[in-house]
Amino acid sequence: SSSILRPSVIVLLPFFAPLAAVNPPRDVRFSSYNLRNVVEWSPGPEAPSSTLYIVEYAIYGDEEEGSPDQVVWRAKRKCARVAGTRCDLSNETRDLEEKYYARVRAEDRRELSEWVQTDRFDPRSDTTFGPPTLNVTVKDRNMMIAVQGPGRWKSENAKREQPMSKYYPQMRYNLSVYNSRTKQLNNSMELNLLDFDTRYCVSVSAFFLSGLYKTQGSQPQCVTTSKGKAAAPAGTQLVCDPYGRAPSGYT
Repeated sequence: SSSILRPSVIVLLPFFAPLAAVNPPRDVRFSSYNLRNVVEWSPGPEAPSSTLYIVEYAIYGDEEEGSPDQVVWRAKRKCARVAGTRCDLSNETRDLEEKYYARVRAEDRRELSEWVQTDRFDPRSDTTFGPPTLNVTVKDRNMMIAVQGPGRWKSENAKREQPMSKYYPQMRYNLSVYNSRTKQLNNSMELNLLDFDTRYCVSVSAFFLSGLYKTQGSQPQCVTTSKGKAAAPAGTQLVCDPYGRAPSGYT
């Protein structure tokens, strides 16, 4: 008998690799400077350059009707499908009596990642105060010190910038004067007589009668008194901004 060889048929089926899930963003957090409240994040591992991000925010305690454990999330239109890694929520978080959350997720090729949420954000206590503006001038043995505190970031709906001290009435200024001749640092502001031909360096920082806040001090500004004798009485004069408070030592 003879065997009959039959041709075999091989069917090649297309192979579909499973779509990789979009990696969520990392380090989602609020950053606040002079009440400019910004949500920042880092791209997820191996995130392609085409990745976009979606940002939402919520007010603490604002819950869905009938769902007491579900907060109301609101979209930030200017941060819907953005390519960057930050979103300014200053206008949405402008009420200092409220606390907030934000969440971010990644999108790539119509695939979405999971949401990543920030810790609870309290703009009143979590912001960092920028350094006061300091201007120091000297004539003979007289020194003029002008201090202007930091201003609140002007959000979208604000008509003009307001000083931070308007919202923090317990804020005061601590003024320090360093005498390069005696190597002494004076914080009492009782500088009735300035030395001739002496370099003085002045710096100022904010402090608070109550509460703990993050602050930045000014850079020192240095001036030198005249070499000759002055006929006018010597001393210091201080000028504060309209909402400012006298530095430590002044009444």
